[in-house]
Amino acid sequence: MRFFHQAARRAAVLLLCLSMLTGMLIPAFAATTDPATETPAHNLVYTDNQDENHDPIYKVWLTDDGVSGGSGETEDGYVVDLIYAGATPEFRFSSEKPTEPVVLTVYERYEGESAVAAKTYTLSELKALAQTEVVGYQHWKNGSEKVIASNLYATVGSLLADAGVEFGAGDAVTAADPTDFTSTLTYEDSGVYKYYVNEDGATEVPAAILLSWSTGSGTPEDIAKTAYISGSLRFAYGITEQQYADQSAQGKRLASNVVTLTVTHPERVVLTVYEQDEGGEAREVKSYKPSELATLATEGVAGYQFWKGTNAQLVAATEYVTVNDLLTDAGVTFSDLDTLKAAAADGFSSELTYAGNETYRYYITEDGKTEVPAILALTWASGSGTLEEVAAAAKNTGSLRFCYGISEQQYADQSAQGKRLASNIATITVVHGTKAEEPWVNPFRDVTESDWFYDDVRFANQNGLFNGVEKDLFAPEEPMTRGMLVTVLWRLNGETAPKTATTFTDVDANAYYADAVAWAAESGVVNGIGGNKFDPEGNVTREQIAAILFRYASLKGVDTAARADLTAFPDAEKTSAYAHDALSWAVAAELVKGTKEGSTIYLDPQGSATRAQVAAILSRYAQNIVK
Repeated sequence: MRFFHQAARRAAVLLLCLSMLTGMLIPAFAATTDPATETPAHNLVYTDNQDENHDPIYKVWLTDDGVSGGSGETEDGYVVDLIYAGATPEFRFSSEKPTEPVVLTVYERYEGESAVAAKTYTLSELKALAQTEVVGYQHWKNGSEKVIASNLYATVGSLLADAGVEFGAGDAVTAADPTDFTSTLTYEDSGVYKYYVNEDGATEVPAAILLSWSTGSGTPEDIAKTAYISGSLRFAYGITEQQYADQSAQGKRLASNVVTLTVTHPERVVLTVYEQDEGGEAREVKSYKPSELATLATEGVAGYQFWKGTNAQLVAATEYVTVNDLLTDAGVTFSDLDTLKAAAADGFSSELTYAGNETYRYYITEDGKTEVPAILALTWASGSGTLEEVAAAAKNTGSLRFCYGISEQQYADQSAQGKRLASNIATITVVHGTKAEEPWVNPFRDVTESDWFYDDVRFANQNGLFNGVEKDLFAPEEPMTRGMLVTVLWRLNGETAPKTATTFTDVDANAYYADAVAWAAESGVVNGIGGNKFDPEGNVTREQIAAILFRYASLKGVDTAARADLTAFPDAEKTSAYAHDALSWAVAAELVKGTKEGSTIYLDPQGSATRAQVAAILSRYAQNIVK
């Protein structure tokens, strides 16, 4: 690169400064020459382009002999090249036109999360979006009205639409300069601060990024005559009529030297907790926004190690939510046989079993080991060095990182991998494992594999719903009492403790079914037989079973809308009115299938139900209705 001599440089400084102020063509100056060839530079002119420092780029016309290599482009017999003007302008020769620099970046972010670049713009790209109708923006300084007028500007609306960024209710747009001076306009305010006001009335003006502008006193049309592209983008929006009356609008809201435009949306859900039974569908339990996670957060330094080859690395968290605190808040248990899965939106995930949580729980150094909890890190950093050194660089970027410790053996082997410490976590799912079913040893000598009710009795006994009348007797053909039935339902419900003792006068407080009857009565599952009596020792009829089970299903939120046509049974008319809907549902749900006598199937609503029949009905309910 070759430079002009000192005298020419001083002359160039003056001319370039004039060009930046006026935007006008600079006359030819024959005295300026290339020191190597003494070839005169015949002309110098200001252009709209800028370099990476936002300084103007100038175009120079040189004779063929004065250009090393040459660009190949000619005008009026001269070769055209570009010249840059920096803080101390110099002439620099180049055979290639430089890439036009980015002058504005549009970002999008959600409250509590990091901003993401949506699109960048060069000046040429902004010009392609620009409007040329003159607009004015007012402010007052020491009681004097000032106007910023523009004749080349991109509206905030058109700019955000082009960048693919939505701007709606609850949002705010912020313009910032390189020193982080900002000006912010909310979506709601954009519909209020939108006027240029004078004695003739109010004219709507758009919120905009001004490319060519000038400031002064007078009408926008007069001031716009001196507007030019200085390289400083200006963020501007209007005033209200009240501000005009009060002369209260300030100039600092009209930020200059703008390099970024950021739309901030209200905070959104960043984490969802799910619960899932092994082999089943995941159920959403609770979702969290950043502010909600912050209320659960713990502050303090925690370290989580991994190795890349033989190089020790670590994640240092300074603000985090422990997995235990998160699941407790969500009401999800994490226990033996369970697995916790932390997944990012792209599907990448890391898993930790409950047993693993008891093993992989240390941060280890030569000085010893420290227990660290499994966490979701909110503020963290990753790198090599001491825990304190890495923690010093911790930031809240909006990326949730799942971390858990190592074992002593992993430290010795340097085998813990970094991919287990997954970042950008969006979901936490606890999968509840099931214990392998142990073979049932039939304790009842009156139940054999050839009996139609064998599987039903096995299920009821295996799941703690039914016991035998004696240690080795089930008594399948004996009638089921009302007290027995309510006790079985109570066990199915988890043996919920009643709030008060039963008020039925025929229920002994010391009877095995006392708590079950009290719970069933206060839950609306049973109503008694009248006269404040329950008749716990009375045999339960088939329609009573249907009615009680129908109410229990409704209590548990089961859909009980299905109905069957009971007239298919020859004895359907024997069904009591109170039990008709319940029995119709029970038949539709295939809980009650009728009793066969010869070739005819009867509903037998008034017949006493045997223990085997009740075991079959409840087995079907537990396995097919609430599966």
